[in-house]
Amino acid sequence: MTTDKEILQLQIEKLITGGDGLARHEGKAIFVPGVIPGETVWAKTVLRKKGFARSEVVEILEASEDRIEPPLGDIGTASGCGLQHMNIDAQRRAKREIVLDCFKRQAGVEIDNILVGPQAIGQELGYRNKVRITRNDMGFWGVIRQGTHDVIPIEEHGLMPELFNKTILPWLITAPPAEQASIRLDGQGGSTVAFYAAPSKIRTLKAVIKDYKGEPPYEGCVGITFNNKPVWGRDHILVRLAGCTWRGHAGSFFQIN
Repeated sequence: MTTDKEILQLQIEKLITGGDGLARHEGKAIFVPGVIPGETVWAKTVLRKKGFARSEVVEILEASEDRIEPPLGDIGTASGCGLQHMNIDAQRRAKREIVLDCFKRQAGVEIDNILVGPQAIGQELGYRNKVRITRNDMGFWGVIRQGTHDVIPIEEHGLMPELFNKTILPWLITAPPAEQASIRLDGQGGSTVAFYAAPSKIRTLKAVIKDYKGEPPYEGCVGITFNNKPVWGRDHILVRLAGCTWRGHAGSFFQIN
């Protein structure tokens, strides 16, 4: 494995699973984040391995008409939201093409005539019901920069609804120290917070919780856990969906959209 600063002019062929663009140079596959099929870019090589390389965009020479200013800014482009530079219709087309390509390459099956969607459901932003955030050494909460352990501090999260940004996040800033927090929303105004930290910090958390005198720490809170053990209220949310009520614990999988 080697790295260098080689800059190449690349034509983006398509997007692959994960959202990176695929280009080729002298027969070698080159993966480039933040691009759109059909675009021509100058890209700097940042990682080289046998058979492929990874590059970063230096300049977009020919931009796609589907390109937009990422609505989440650095939070989106640096923390895993790899299609935020594309308008919503282009995002949906790209996801469809990725699924079609996976079936064709891995299974040898053409499913163009039977694959439906993706269909638009809900809002384009603010739709998530779960987020996991990390606290940095300065005490600020944020998201992890993709491929690193760095924390990008946030004042709001564009993929989370107003309840998180206006109520829960301000409360977390004053909450007891923890390394990470996982917040789940039930869609009905209720939420739980799961803190993760060294076991010794539970004493501080319990001391703060006593000050609540049985009242919710913030409006809508139904439970707090520490390292997956309940310390206040319930250890789960109840989500009503498709005529059923689902119980979601801190460690449960539940679709975030």
